[in-house]
Amino acid sequence: ANYCMSQLYSRHVLSKQQQQQHLQHNGTVEYVVKPPQPTFVHPEPIGTIVAVQSPQQSVVTLNVRPPSPYPLYFFNIEVNGTPHGRMVIETRPDAAPKMARNFAVLTTGEMGYSYKGCAIFQCWEGESVITGDFELNNGRGGRSIYEEGYFMPDDTKFPAVRGAVGMRRTQKRHDNLGMVGSQFRCILQEMRGFTAIFGHIVEGLELIEKISTFGDQTGKPTKNVVITNCGKL
Repeated sequence: ANYCMSQLYSRHVLSKQQQQQHLQHNGTVEYVVKPPQPTFVHPEPIGTIVAVQSPQQSVVTLNVRPPSPYPLYFFNIEVNGTPHGRMVIETRPDAAPKMARNFAVLTTGEMGYSYKGCAIFQCWEGESVITGDFELNNGRGGRSIYEEGYFMPDDTKFPAVRGAVGMRRTQKRHDNLGMVGSQFRCILQEMRGFTAIFGHIVEGLELIEKISTFGDQTGKPTKNVVITNCGKL
């Protein structure tokens, strides 16, 4: 018992006494306190780990992402020639095999054409942004990796909620009406009736939210927003 009391005294009482050193200087007493040690705060599971340090030191932020059983694809985005960040999309080949493969090959460029260099050609504030037209960058071009060019999307039944990613159905020609090619939409608010969902944004949703504000009343972006690089993680 005496040993335990001595340990508690040395750990708590003595540590406080050591932190407060009384310095006699010109008739005044100054208290010199050791700076607090960094503590780690763990917020959301797919957020960041923040090291909160003393006021004299910088705050260190480390991006963390839990491992995913599904494929992940990155998109580096530039606005008016300036890098603005990265979006990461997780696809669901288990539920949308045809759309997921189409998206994967277009992201990696295995067929000789890809999403790299694509412009975001429609921006609807707080609702969605659309890209993936690697031919014309205006919503009238693009094609799938399959021989038919356009195909009927997988029936996934995934809801079109915030963060969802879906293929945009074409209205290019009557025989392709309702089919999908290469264009895809990143959704920022629930869109009932929108189908062809094949994945979700797991990183960079705030970036897409910001980009959505660049559109005018017709959805045309007022800034040049481009996918400068993309690939599989």
